Amino acid sequence: MQEGSVLSLDKSLLIGRGGSKDVYIDPRNPGRCIKISVRDPNPRDIRQETAYRKVRKIRRLPPSTLMVEYYGTVETDLGLGYVFERVADFDGETSMTIEGLIEKELEARKRHVGVSELLGTEKEYPCVMECLLVFRDILFKENIIIPDMGAFNYVVQFDSPKEWRIRIVDDLGSPTLIPIVYYIDYFGAKHVRRRWKRFIREIMDLYPACLSQEESDRLMEF
Repeated sequence: MQEGSVLSLDKSLLIGRGGSKDVYIDPRNPGRCIKISVRDPNPRDIRQETAYRKVRKIRRLPPSTLMVEYYGTVETDLGLGYVFERVADFDGETSMTIEGLIEKELEARKRHVGVSELLGTEKEYPCVMECLLVFRDILFKENIIIPDMGAFNYVVQFDSPKEWRIRIVDDLGSPTLIPIVYYIDYFGAKHVRRRWKRFIREIMDLYPACLSQEESDRLMEF
């Protein structure tokens, strides 16, 4: 694409569709994706996220292993696009969300098999409990500010059949007008822990068979 031209996106590049944004593979680089807002050309959540990223850069905070990279904007024939790292597994497949893992694990239990066996894959998927414990520990360590946590915004990315990590693919930052949680780590940590507890309660409400009460209690022990 030449400078000043508009990038063309067609339906074959569409890899995700949410309530407010469509996600396309970047035709210039398959390792990146382009998010298009279907309602607001300058969506609040993107403004919120980019502001948070800017503060982290100004504060010179260590790079996050959870956050995907953001590369700026591009003009497309579908409107202004926001270019992010595309999270995919080592085999090129789009990484499974934690929401997807929960649903697959519940299905696998009914069949008395593991998730990997259910899917017929060489990838060694962790159980939901292990996945959430790992996510919690890294989230607290990196102190990543998240507005409202949803299991559909986090994925299990495989770097090899036995190596996986959690990535945040959407929804970062705080909607407050003056987000002191960006600047004062003590308040940031309290914010993250409150959101985490709400997240676990939501999982228990939506998927009551997913975690035992003992497991839920353990996940909310800090």
